[in-house]
Amino acid sequence: MSPTIRDVARRANVGLGTVSRVLNDSPQVSETTRARVLDAAEALGFHPNISARRLVTGQTHQIAYIERQSPAHVFSDSFWPQVLRGIHDAAQESGHEVLFAPDNKVEGQGRAGRLLRRNHVDGVIISGPRKDDAEVLSLIEEDAPLVVQGAWPDPHVPSVDVDNHAAAYQATDHLIGLGHRRIAIIIHSPAAYTSSMERYGGYRQALIDHDIPEDPALVGRARFTPASGERAMEALLNLDPMPTALFATSDTVAIGAMSAIRRHGLSVPGDFAVVGFDDVPIARYLDPPLTTIRLPAYELGKHSARLLVSRLAGEPLESPRHVLRSELIVRHSCGQQAHGSKLTSKPHSNSKGGDARQF
Repeated sequence: MSPTIRDVARRANVGLGTVSRVLNDSPQVSETTRARVLDAAEALGFHPNISARRLVTGQTHQIAYIERQSPAHVFSDSFWPQVLRGIHDAAQESGHEVLFAPDNKVEGQGRAGRLLRRNHVDGVIISGPRKDDAEVLSLIEEDAPLVVQGAWPDPHVPSVDVDNHAAAYQATDHLIGLGHRRIAIIIHSPAAYTSSMERYGGYRQALIDHDIPEDPALVGRARFTPASGERAMEALLNLDPMPTALFATSDTVAIGAMSAIRRHGLSVPGDFAVVGFDDVPIARYLDPPLTTIRLPAYELGKHSARLLVSRLAGEPLESPRHVLRSELIVRHSCGQQAHGSKLTSKPHSNSKGGDARQF
């Protein structure tokens, strides 16, 4: 049988209330008594029960990270482990544990609502919610402690994101600068996901600014995975005339597209220039190394967790909307030799700035 708080109190020769105050770090205990109680707890191998601690303090010291993709999609994309590592490191700084819960349920009560309402966690970070996400809308209405990773229509909702529009504009502008005018795009997720539409918007704006008519036939659609990118690229390669360049709104999709290009006997970058988005770790090791938009994945996770912890502590937020900087990383997949060079994206004049804090 596991030791209880009563066992600790008996061994330390103090009352239950004193043990409770020590375990919850109350200042109303002398250092001598505190040391005696902690020594007793360690000797017995006692660990406070989370539910019991919640009853006393109102906190579990746990936060949840809810990823709005299916587990298969999450674990096939190496971007997300970097985000999770950032969340974990920031949570550890404040003494919080992290519960990771992939959940693509957007109607009714999904895992975020259950975890909060059943007091399993103190707050949640929800990544990539759709603009029609019923659960997020409900939690916002209840003023639940949450942070959104990604764009959200209401600027008053705490969120952390990059300027997807500006970054996509920069990626497309780079291809135009290399002389391409027939530029295809493969959008990595359905239209309900705000990030995909913002990236599509940046692509379109770059075409407009360079007087290049948009061709709907050059717009391919994928669903997060390399296989879906491969299928979308197959359709684009059957066009006449064929595009000469591709902007894929995620590296995972770009990897599948590059596979389709090679299978058609074409080369990257000799016959086809490719730009991705995310800068997943494997991007630099592809053949050829992939030109891409570097998202600060680790920082995205870290800022999200710190923002949530600040909200849980009741601290005033300087700005609820945090926008992180991205970079265009130029490698060989576009034919340039400036391997690994960096161009920092700046918000485009038509991108949505809102009341945001830049990092």
